[in-house]
Amino acid sequence: MSLRAVITAALVGLNLLFVSFGAAAQDAYTVEVAVADRSPAEQDAAYRIAMQRVLLDNAGDKTLMNRTDVREALAAAKTYVVQFSYRAPKTDEVISATTPVTDRVRSTGEATQIMKVRFDRQGISQVIKGKPETAQNSDAAAAVSFRSALVWIIIRDNGRDLLIGGSNGTKVMQRSREIAGGSGIVLSFPAADTMDMEALGGETMVLSAEAVLSASLRYTTPAIVAADISRKQPVGWQSQWQRLVNNQVQSESFEAASLDELLRLGLTWMAPQQSSNVVASSIAASSVPLSVNEPSVPLASESTIWFSGVQSTADYAQLMKLVGGIEGIRAVYAKELRDQGVMIAVQPRAALSQVRSRLSQVASLRETARPVFNDGSSPSVDVAFDFIR
Repeated sequence: MSLRAVITAALVGLNLLFVSFGAAAQDAYTVEVAVADRSPAEQDAAYRIAMQRVLLDNAGDKTLMNRTDVREALAAAKTYVVQFSYRAPKTDEVISATTPVTDRVRSTGEATQIMKVRFDRQGISQVIKGKPETAQNSDAAAAVSFRSALVWIIIRDNGRDLLIGGSNGTKVMQRSREIAGGSGIVLSFPAADTMDMEALGGETMVLSAEAVLSASLRYTTPAIVAADISRKQPVGWQSQWQRLVNNQVQSESFEAASLDELLRLGLTWMAPQQSSNVVASSIAASSVPLSVNEPSVPLASESTIWFSGVQSTADYAQLMKLVGGIEGIRAVYAKELRDQGVMIAVQPRAALSQVRSRLSQVASLRETARPVFNDGSSPSVDVAFDFIR
């Protein structure tokens, strides 16, 4: 065989090797995600999105995302990653419609990187399989226990349907968080963008259990609550509520003279029937103490404090202990958890000046302006601090 023939055969063999390697890399546990940049925030978002795709592809069951243990695993998606890499898309490359994208890419329309993520096969299989349930565990699940929930609310008022979330219905969101906060529940709301509305059926939005589960796939939360609220004629409001947690769907209907009263009825029904005084938060996907003391006075007497830069359960526990230890405080409890930080409520409101003065003396805290979130909203807080390490 000539030297040229030997080289040609070798090159053909290498090409076949590369093709085989590329095909192997694109298995059921490897996903490419379009990201805006290589920042830690985009990386974490890509981990969650990719793991969600892998779980659904291997399980073939959308209701998988309604399991508490699966949502907790998604919040810790990084721990299931065995390899990741980046590549810059070519100038003329068109990203496939089946390629998942982060929220930043969806909002800006620009992807500077394609991130390939490969997950541990055994770890993913274990998440899908879940832990074996004993009769005792099944009874406990039936009692319904959670400390944070994603809430879908549609308000239908004289032909106008409004999906609450993002910049829609800020007063409804604020009031709902106040009501749920009294029971120790932290509420989050959807972005209420085009993607959410399409998942619910477009202009004729429907809050069926299947539609709500499908729309919730892009979010991570232990429990889902949905409320379809409409104005009655000539007066009053009526609603249909659903609670989806631990593979269970429970429903209830309420009527009330005012929207505020209807929210109170529904969100009180939503609260777990057995409380464990812990909040399953997205902070490190762990359970942390929710309150130092249970609130015993009306919510109108509370004041709220925002802390940005809270990135771990240790940070959160440190702040709760610090605020709860201030003289004159009767109750401290979480109002809202976000990636950027945590909102804490304290009672009585009259102690706010004392709390503010004490926190200003802490070296790791710096008073700052009220934050503005990525969706353009700003929390209604009395004072805000940056948590500095």
